[in-house]
Amino acid sequence: MSNTNTDVAIHEEAFVKSFVKKDYRERLSFELRKRRGDFLGRFSHQALEYLDPRFVIEFPTPNSNRAEIRRELMDRGAKNSCYAISLSNEIDRKMLPLDEALAIAVGFGLPSILSCLAGELAYLETEQEAGPPDRWILFRAPKKSS
Repeated sequence: MSNTNTDVAIHEEAFVKSFVKKDYRERLSFELRKRRGDFLGRFSHQALEYLDPRFVIEFPTPNSNRAEIRRELMDRGAKNSCYAISLSNEIDRKMLPLDEALAIAVGFGLPSILSCLAGELAYLETEQEAGPPDRWILFRAPKKSS
């Protein structure tokens, strides 16, 4: 699957603009571009500190069933591909099939964000500590045109 600088910019900028609290956007946008590890580290244990709670849907435990996560994303409009922001070098900065991204991100143990619809739908898995990691769907319904 092709990956262009445009894909990267669209998904990364849209994620920060749509899902990160306003007070943190400038800093996290900088980190995402220049200090990627710091950006992802923020989503290890304190993701809710940075995310706009209006758009966070918690995936209740047990929550490691990839098929169920995929179904929830597809029900909200996901396509068969996504863009990954991850501490996994295998998927980071890549457009790839959603199933492939979920196979790596779910249970990886470190933060991964799968942007399914830029600025509208993403999946976030945090770092695993004791027990399962936090898993959320970030959903912002598209604005209706007049």
